[in-house]
Amino acid sequence: MHHLAALDPLRDGLDLRSRKGVLRSRVNMSVRSGDEIGRRGELTSSQRELSCFRNTNLKEPIMTDFALHLVVEDVPAAMDFYERALGARVTRVLHLPDRSVATAELAIEGLPLALAAPLPGTLLATPLSTGTSVAAYRLGVPDADAAMDRAVSAGAMVFSPVQDAFWGVRTGEVLDPSGHRWAFDQRVRDVPMEEIESQLAAMSGASD
Repeated sequence: MHHLAALDPLRDGLDLRSRKGVLRSRVNMSVRSGDEIGRRGELTSSQRELSCFRNTNLKEPIMTDFALHLVVEDVPAAMDFYERALGARVTRVLHLPDRSVATAELAIEGLPLALAAPLPGTLLATPLSTGTSVAAYRLGVPDADAAMDRAVSAGAMVFSPVQDAFWGVRTGEVLDPSGHRWAFDQRVRDVPMEEIESQLAAMSGASD
């Protein structure tokens, strides 16, 4: 991890004004709005360190969106499944020179979803091929039963039947053809935290 103490004011031409906590660079580069930096030649390691410090202290978000990037067994088949099962909309498809699909980008109610096939020689694999499912992607829906029926009709496998959960939702889970787990949550009622904790304690066999 880099530290600002590693900066050499004489070597890198930095004016460190600690009184106001301001770092002003006199190095041979121009700084414009945001984190866009115009350079003349290569930056030294200390100059790169300064630019990183600026980027992380301007309180400007580097990533503003959340997106899912899923590895699937067959990208075109997955595109069709997510369209039919989750109401996804295809926004972009990238092809290889042979016109086969390399990756696809979709949107599920505004949630970006990227799809790619497994890459031989890498750790990118589907839950189906590894026999594991370490996460559930939960979608809020107005009707959990209807959402489950739609997904199953499109080719999903029931992982957990629809039921009324003690935390106030009616919920069910399915596995898609690549083994990814999707949950459909329909809010039924607001449940006090104390009631949820009491139910958890009873399930774990804990006592006061």
